[in-house]
Amino acid sequence: MKKFFLATAVATVFAAPAAAWGQTTPGSDATPPVPASEHTFTGNLTITNDYRFRGISQTFGGSNWWAPAIQGGVDYSHASGFYVGNWNSNVSGVQYPNGSSIEMDFYGGWKKTWDDWGLDVGTIYYYYPNNAKFIGVNASGNSFNTTINNWEAYIGGSWKFLSLKYYYSFTNYFGLDSDVASAYLNKAGTQTLQTASGNTGDTKGTQYLVGSASYEVMPKLSVVGSLGYTWVPNYGGELNYLDYKVGVVYDLNSWLLGAAVVGTNAKNDWWYATNGEGTTRNLGQANLILSVSKTF
Repeated sequence: MKKFFLATAVATVFAAPAAAWGQTTPGSDATPPVPASEHTFTGNLTITNDYRFRGISQTFGGSNWWAPAIQGGVDYSHASGFYVGNWNSNVSGVQYPNGSSIEMDFYGGWKKTWDDWGLDVGTIYYYYPNNAKFIGVNASGNSFNTTINNWEAYIGGSWKFLSLKYYYSFTNYFGLDSDVASAYLNKAGTQTLQTASGNTGDTKGTQYLVGSASYEVMPKLSVVGSLGYTWVPNYGGELNYLDYKVGVVYDLNSWLLGAAVVGTNAKNDWWYATNGEGTTRNLGQANLILSVSKTF
C-alpha cells in the first residue's frame, strides 16, 4: 500500500437574491416586476488536467502533469442563507483503493453577506462509493480494514476580495489511524510512518486553514491565489505541510478558463503514490493546473 489518504476540493456557488416589489403609479398600466424567488438552484461542471485537494493530487498526478478529472455538482440555497449541495469527481484508485474511484462530497450550512463582509458556517462529508478502504496487516500482525470517508466542519469569513476559512476533522483524516500508519512505508521502503515519527494514534482533529484572494485586474480577468496549512495530529509533524496556488481566471462568455501553479512543501517520503507497474509520483509537487468550468 503506497497511498492512503487525501481527498477533494469543494466547488460551491451560493446565490441568495433579495425579493423586491416595484412601486407603480395608481391608475397606470405598468406591470409590477415578478419578485425574486427565495430559492436558487445551480449546477457546475469542471474539466481539469489534475485534481488538487489542498495542494495534493487526487488523480495520481503531482510529478506527472496529465492526470485529468471531470467534476460537477448541484447546489440549493435559500434567501435566509441556508444551503446544501453535492460535488463529485473521479479520483485515483491507486490512492483510494478497493472502491469505485469516485469522490462524492455532501455539504450544508449557512452563508450570509453584509456589505463587504461575509460569513460561512457548515459541514462537509467526503464519501467514496463502493466502500473504498485500506486493507492490510498492522505491526501486531493483525488484519485491518479501514474506510477512507471523512467528515469535517468549517467556518469562514470574507472581506471584499479576501477570504479565510478553517476546517476541523471529526473522523480519522481520510482513513489514517495507527493500523494504517504501522503498515505505510516511506518512499525508501525502510520505515513505517509509525516508527519514523515515533508516534501513533488516530488523526481526529486534523485541521486546515486557508487564506485566498481573487482580484479583477481588468474586465473578465482576475488574479487568484491561496495559501493553506494542514496540521495532522499524533505523527510528529511528518504529515504537516503548506500548500499554495497562484494563477489567473478569465471569463469567456460565462465559461471560466483557469491557469494556476499549485504546489506544496509536503514531504515526498509520505505524500507519494506508487501504482501496480511500479511508477512512483510525488503528489504534492508543483505543477501547472489548467481548468475549464461553467456554472448554470
